[in-house]
Amino acid sequence: MIPITRVKRIFLFATTSVFLALVSWTSGSSTSLIEQDAKLGIISPDEATIYKALAIVRPAALPTKYQGVTAVPGKCATDEVREAMKVILSDSDRYKSYKEVLSRPVTQEVCQSGQGHFWLHYDITGSNAVPLIDNNNNDIPDFVERGAIIADSCWRYEVLNLGHLPPPSDGAVGGGVDKYDIYFENVGVYGYTQAELPGPNAWNDYSSHIVVHNNFAGFPPNQDPEGDALGALKVTIAHEFYHAVQFAYDVGEDIYFMEESSTWMEDMVCPEVNDNYNYLPYFYTIPQVGLEETGNHEYAAFIWPKFLHERFGPKIMRDIWTECRFNSAIGAWYHVLDTLGGSLEDEFVRFLIWNYHTGDRATPGTFASGADYPQVHVMRYSETVPDLDRNSIEPPEPFASNYIVINNYSGMRGILTFDFTGLVTATWGLGYIVDYGSGRYADFIQTAFQGTNAKIYIPHFENVLRVIFIPGVTSSYGSGYNYSYHVYWKLPGDFNNDGSIDISDAVAGLHYIFSGGPPPQPREAMDANCDGNNDISDVTYLIGFIFSHGPAPCR
Repeated sequence: MIPITRVKRIFLFATTSVFLALVSWTSGSSTSLIEQDAKLGIISPDEATIYKALAIVRPAALPTKYQGVTAVPGKCATDEVREAMKVILSDSDRYKSYKEVLSRPVTQEVCQSGQGHFWLHYDITGSNAVPLIDNNNNDIPDFVERGAIIADSCWRYEVLNLGHLPPPSDGAVGGGVDKYDIYFENVGVYGYTQAELPGPNAWNDYSSHIVVHNNFAGFPPNQDPEGDALGALKVTIAHEFYHAVQFAYDVGEDIYFMEESSTWMEDMVCPEVNDNYNYLPYFYTIPQVGLEETGNHEYAAFIWPKFLHERFGPKIMRDIWTECRFNSAIGAWYHVLDTLGGSLEDEFVRFLIWNYHTGDRATPGTFASGADYPQVHVMRYSETVPDLDRNSIEPPEPFASNYIVINNYSGMRGILTFDFTGLVTATWGLGYIVDYGSGRYADFIQTAFQGTNAKIYIPHFENVLRVIFIPGVTSSYGSGYNYSYHVYWKLPGDFNNDGSIDISDAVAGLHYIFSGGPPPQPREAMDANCDGNNDISDVTYLIGFIFSHGPAPCR
């Protein structure tokens, strides 16, 4: 192993970034004031974009009006900086000073990681100083040494184990030939990854560098046994280095997927930390918000890559990012799942089902850590049937859903029917879960229904504690999509599903038994005598009811 070595900082060549990849952060009133002034026309939209990035990473460079506001530490500033640089580079003369402000930091010290892949740049005095504890007396702060060890482990896992492309080389920029640069700085987020120069390939790859917080004081708690600060350092390097890897495929990919997958990578490299659990309520409390949403939701949505990984193995993310070179994120999901013999529609509905099985509803075969996740928000509970003419009160966005629970606390009997009609402009999928109580569940996926209409039948409802219906949108476009549904009893003996019991049902039964006619939906509807079979005795039983005042079809 190459020892971690300390190099005295003499001069650092400062570069500018062309694109940066940043994730939304939890801003304070400084950002609110910037947005307010932009709406009032006091500043331009372009100035607002630059100022919002500066408020996170270089607040001292802001106009005085926007300075001096304490903000809650945010997660990642990759997107904000990227958008700011787009504006700056669109008019380099006008925004020259901001371009210089957003250049690489100049630091006092630098050290090399043990495996030689990284240079870590840091200060030992001033506002950007790292914690100076040096228990092994090698003149490198322990905090920086741990950063180097974490960075090497990220390289091993993300590049060597999963087979991802390494970040494109920045040459000698930063002071080390073909070494990736990580800077410690007192910024308003955990960190960010800043793209700089086009890479060597035919696709949209870029070199980059990473900035991480210099001490993580005051950041949200996590579960790392070594303490919150080291936990935050671990997940930040894992998160940001995966952004650097993403830039090897497509620096301009949709930020929501960059953040979802980078937050997933935290779990892969540092499973003991669980800092990403801080964001899960932003997903589970609003399931009607889609996977393309940004802000804190995109960090919480790491469970989508987590689902794909647990279903197909972690290398599926490498395959998706490989496809992202020439495709959108959603297009890559479609393509890769198709090559694996599945479909995005089916897997998304299965994902919705898994999201119900969390907390004390966790079950084998769903999320391995589902017991630690929050429980998903239920849009509506019902304990009476029929329940008719209902609409969504929280219309789901693309790649989002609602949860509807029909409880059976009173022992209702019969064939429960869920009759769904969705807007024709959306592609729909339906999942449903039959809860028999005592932790016994049966999960079902129905995505290939005709048009936008579907009926789901739950026979022998008397044996069921509750049913959870999960309508989801599997379209990648549009906003919230409404739908209607009815919950009612299917008439026993209604063989042909026309809503009434008459001789046409007996004819339908004979046609099914002797001529290969369509089967009853569900099969229990034809079991008029409740002997568990569909045969001529059911037709005879039904004819007796219709013409001879015999007993009614049983439930």
